Amino acid sequence: ALRSEMTVIDNMPFIVPPESIDSIGVTWEPEGEGPINHVGTVGALLYHNDINLDNPIVLLFHGNAVSTVTMTIPLQGNYYELISTYATPLDLNAAVVFGDIVDLAFVYQDDGGVFIPPLINTIGDITLTEGYEIYCDTNSELTIEGPPVDTGLQYDLQTNTWNWLGYPFSYEIPVDVALEPIAGNVEIIMTDDGRVWIPPDINTLGNMIPGEGYFAFVNEDVLFTYNQPVMLTAGSSSEVWEIPEVQDAPAATGLPYAVLVTLSDDLISQGAAVVELYDGNLLVGKAVVLDDHDVTPVIAWGGSEEYNLSGFTSGRPITVKVKAADGREIGRASCRERV
Repeated sequence: ALRSEMTVIDNMPFIVPPESIDSIGVTWEPEGEGPINHVGTVGALLYHNDINLDNPIVLLFHGNAVSTVTMTIPLQGNYYELISTYATPLDLNAAVVFGDIVDLAFVYQDDGGVFIPPLINTIGDITLTEGYEIYCDTNSELTIEGPPVDTGLQYDLQTNTWNWLGYPFSYEIPVDVALEPIAGNVEIIMTDDGRVWIPPDINTLGNMIPGEGYFAFVNEDVLFTYNQPVMLTAGSSSEVWEIPEVQDAPAATGLPYAVLVTLSDDLISQGAAVVELYDGNLLVGKAVVLDDHDVTPVIAWGGSEEYNLSGFTSGRPITVKVKAADGREIGRASCRERV
């Protein structure tokens, strides 16, 4: 059985961390009164509302300890999936962790390590703080079983490169809360499906999700630890932007590149409605102009000749076209990948 303590003040909400126990009992004893009991489930938001109590109280958590967790990550075929784990495999070797994935083509690590079954493995043991890029020829899944990942691990992000960041929790947390300690160093956090967080204001990402990995670009080298106590009691401080669906958009490939488009007053007055991104004559990105924001994020999708995925070629210029609702082109610019 598990027993731990948490000091709280009146009316302060808290969430029972689900990776530590599978059921929860809470007992507190206000001064001069007998014990008050609460029984609930993990992840529940609990409040103490005793307005007559002026001092902090100590909650005693008691429940059943979780020794192992099992996570299953669905893998889309013909798509670059960036994943991470909140379960610690009993054997960390990449060939063991990823070896049972059906129709696996390869697994990449951000430092250049690769696992190509059955013989090539330059990754060796996986690093629990890292994300891993997986490509399968058909829809598949990855199952990992083991003790919960230590949430106190330190994460190392390097400047001037894309880092593949892991997420060690079995529950969702708003990205601006989870990464608040390094918000001043973050230039962009991005998912393989093109959602982004660019502090302080641009947020189409929303919550960090169990099993997902994150592309992270920072302005200086950073060492940090996810601050779980703060994460579990804080609320999201930034608005999550809603991105409208757009017709005839190019297919996502799992290789996103974010282009931020700011429109002039002249283009807005001409009825700018859609932004399209091209590599030559190939449409690689498309988004509806966001009328309620100064910037419109548009994702350009990278391609792969080897795996017959249509998308932009790294290093080539990307043409930005602004169009009115009737399809007329009313503006054009050019940009290149930063990395």
